[in-house]
Amino acid sequence: MIYKGVFAEANYVIGDSLSTHSGAHFYTVDHPNQPKESKHEWIRSGGWWLNHIMTTSLNGLNILSTDKVESMEGITWLTFGGFQNSLVSTEIKVRPKKFKMHAKEKALSNV
Repeated sequence: MIYKGVFAEANYVIGDSLSTHSGAHFYTVDHPNQPKESKHEWIRSGGWWLNHIMTTSLNGLNILSTDKVESMEGITWLTFGGFQNSLVSTEIKVRPKKFKMHAKEKALSNV
């Protein structure tokens, strides 16, 4: 089964590197049926929503290094450190498509 990513508009403090992948199919190393217009052979550590351009990979490797990363294998967010810096950790939350936020949650999400 292939899952399409649908990412709601958000106010990212660190910049938006996710909306580019909205509508893209989710691909994994063991099911590499990637888009014909792109080759993502650098996806080695997990699945991600892939399209013609890679702007983030939160399922990358946790590369603990003070040196610049030489590949795109780390946990990356293009608008926050680019691909040369691997983030220490990330968190992904999944909600049903018809999810409705409570007023208190909406207020907190706009902070």
